[in-house]
Amino acid sequence: KMNKITLNTEYLYKGYKVKIYDQEPDIEWVKYEESGNDDLMPENGRGYSGYEILDSKENIIESDFLTMGDDGAAKDNAENEIDWIIKEREEND
Repeated sequence: KMNKITLNTEYLYKGYKVKIYDQEPDIEWVKYEESGNDDLMPENGRGYSGYEILDSKENIIESDFLTMGDDGAAKDNAENEIDWIIKEREEND
């Protein structure tokens, strides 16, 4: 079954467009959050948020919809990913 995903916000970060989404989490993720036990975090669990990173031509160059409990986590992960992409490009120039 397809999880319901809705766009929360989009913004530019260092020349890349970031789209943050809200989504219905997996039952495993819900059980993990209810337990309060970090050891139970599902390795590839679908949390409450995800992101896409788009280049200047609106192509999706990276996305992740796993293990993020809220939009703050998705935003941090997307921005870290962009920083890493920029660092890789600089090292390869």
